[in-house]
Amino acid sequence: DKEWEEVKWKYSQFKNINIHTLAVNTIQQGKGYGKKIIKCCLEYANNNGYKVIRLDVFSENNNAIRLYEGFGFEKVGEVKFDIKPKGKETYYCYEKKL
Repeated sequence: DKEWEEVKWKYSQFKNINIHTLAVNTIQQGKGYGKKIIKCCLEYANNNGYKVIRLDVFSENNNAIRLYEGFGFEKVGEVKFDIKPKGKETYYCYEKKL
């Protein structure tokens, strides 16, 4: 996304892969599926030569923020998506060096 171009990524020198819009059906939340998905993404990245994973998360999605931070992702900035509904534009950008 063009909005990511403004983010001051810490590990720009490394090959990276991005997670866009990770979501778990609300009926299935709290069952560990988010953790399984992140573990799968980390394994894929490691097995395919990526050194960094990047993602963004809605600023008010505290459960997802805790999940990502629990896996060692670091907040490196935030972006605003004009295409999002009013009050839902701010997303935090996270990065993890593998």
